Amino acid sequence: MIDLSDVTFNIPVRLDSTARKTNIEIVVKYLNSHFKTHIIICEESNEKQLASLRHYGCKYIFIPSLSPFLYRTKCLNLMTLAGNTPIICNCDCDVLFPLNQYVEAAQRIRDGSLDACFPYDGRFYDVPRKYFSMIETKLSLSHISTKNCRLLNRNSLGGALFWNKQSFMEGGMENERFYGWGYEDNELIERFSKLGYQIGRVEGSLFHLEHPRKFVSSFNPLKKMWGYLKYPQLMENKREYKKVKSLSKECLRGYVESWKSNK
Repeated sequence: MIDLSDVTFNIPVRLDSTARKTNIEIVVKYLNSHFKTHIIICEESNEKQLASLRHYGCKYIFIPSLSPFLYRTKCLNLMTLAGNTPIICNCDCDVLFPLNQYVEAAQRIRDGSLDACFPYDGRFYDVPRKYFSMIETKLSLSHISTKNCRLLNRNSLGGALFWNKQSFMEGGMENERFYGWGYEDNELIERFSKLGYQIGRVEGSLFHLEHPRKFVSSFNPLKKMWGYLKYPQLMENKREYKKVKSLSKECLRGYVESWKSNK
């Protein structure tokens, strides 16, 4: 077991398909089998469907909700406050990395060289379901050929990010003005970079476990556009990102303090 006892993995989830449940179970088994660490699951739904993950030693938080969208930013903030470790990894429920990438990202935070570190270099691969049983059985990614995976993004800002928890909290944590999907990852990096925090990456790829996607989270631009037309409230995310991007460093500090004081 690799010692990551100073790290808490914060995983928000809304089960919008049976595939998603399989994915998070694989992720939790993978982390628990290789690391001495802490995992918090925050499920937002109309009913508890993942309470059984407590059997893996996870802390489980349930938020009742009838919304079709995961309030991801709020879930991540709740988990941040619920944990007790100096390092956190805010992580999607469908992503995995080779073990050395987790270790290196955590070490970059631990040694103080970075405030935040992506455990990959931006390459975001979608892993076909034919690989899943082998991942779950062998608890390894070594058998995956990227030639058989779809490269969804060469410079992704999502999936997982390790943080010095103190820096994350000082910089305002997640901006809860972002709801559902869209622009929240961009805003986070824009804000913390502008405020002077050091953000870096480690070498290697992200492996995303394939699952059905809603329109607004689709990687198909036309489907995504249709989703935003159907749910116009999600366009508020884009306006919030543009606002943060337009602010000077000092004005941004004031803006962050305004929402910190309301929490």
